[in-house]
Amino acid sequence: MRNLQEDQFDYMDLSDTFLADIEGPGVAFGAGCKGTGVGDCTDNNTICDTGSNKCACSATYYRKNATTCATRIAFGASCKGTGIGDCTDTSNICGGTSKKCECSTTSYKENATTCATKMALNVAFTATQTGQCTDSNAECHATKHTCGCKSTHFVNKAGACHQQVAFNATCVVAEPAKDQCVANTECKKAGGKGTNKCLCKVTHYESA
Repeated sequence: MRNLQEDQFDYMDLSDTFLADIEGPGVAFGAGCKGTGVGDCTDNNTICDTGSNKCACSATYYRKNATTCATRIAFGASCKGTGIGDCTDTSNICGGTSKKCECSTTSYKENATTCATKMALNVAFTATQTGQCTDSNAECHATKHTCGCKSTHFVNKAGACHQQVAFNATCVVAEPAKDQCVANTECKKAGGKGTNKCLCKVTHYESA
């Protein structure tokens, strides 16, 4: 006949097993989890990402190596040169040459802590920083407050800033931009014959 003490121990053993089944061991990085946030995962500074339902580094950390999520690195500080993910700002990359957190090629430094996406031609802006236009041959017009081609360039039919065509150089009549030729010239054939070139407008003449 079993005594009360033996029954009690059996119950405790079963309870421990049941609890272990419920709680289970911590989940490894990259493995599936319950999506309940912090506490499910084995590694420090990891959370159960509610989007992927996998253990991942928390928002202020990046995956430094196979076992560690490290604090993201501030703009201008040294990093490992492994690309996107090391740096605090989401538009930062770890520069391959500088080995520092810097704006990606599609963004510019908007303020002390933020890199913002570069803007296309004719898009309005409010900041005055350089390098904020997508096209490398564009600049921010101080009065228009938009990204526009530099004075030495024109917007071609592809929508990009292109170097203006020099005097007497070949041009493209099909190009809709009226300013494809340098100042006071236009794209036409000399005497209506031959190759299209940037020649003097009818209101101007070629000086010696």
